Amino acid sequence: MKTSDHGQENNKWYVVQCKTGREKYLDLMLKTLGIVTYLPLVKKYKNRAPVYVSLFPGYIFINVDFKIMSLSSINYFPSVVRILSIGNDPLVLEDEIVEAIAQELERLNNQPGNSHGFQPNDILRIRNGPLRGMEVIFIGPTTPSRRVRVFLEFLGGPKETLVNVDALEGTAVEVGGDKKKDGKRQRYTRGKGRRI
Repeated sequence: MKTSDHGQENNKWYVVQCKTGREKYLDLMLKTLGIVTYLPLVKKYKNRAPVYVSLFPGYIFINVDFKIMSLSSINYFPSVVRILSIGNDPLVLEDEIVEAIAQELERLNNQPGNSHGFQPNDILRIRNGPLRGMEVIFIGPTTPSRRVRVFLEFLGGPKETLVNVDALEGTAVEVGGDKKKDGKRQRYTRGKGRRI
């Protein structure tokens, strides 16, 4: 997003606080009125699928000229809580601040992510190949080749190896480094892949 693209020379950026979870709705509704908005959305992963969520839950940015548009026309819009203000004056954000947020967000959204959702010490199962059915402890991280490091029990001892992340699945037991044994939690690592 280029802040110079908003088109109106006297327009300034303001922060609108809205009901949490209504950011996308409000963004769409304001746009239908011809108001320039910016809703920073950051990419997350849920069940390996990318989803975009608000970077600042409960807030969006608008670019308007309050000499032309009345402040109350925004404040009384459905889902709006208020426009952030200092005293009686709406808080103005410099173009450079909004541009910096947009640039950093673009960097974050374009970097390789943890699309599998696995965390260090998760107990997983290999679902295909010659080691199918074997339980492993996830170490990570994902590399561009989609290979990850795991611990597995092999020939009587723990071995560290690389497997394709797409060959792993969660197990029915608890993950996060603890597995239930006789009703009690059993630790397998001390963190960061250090075997107990």
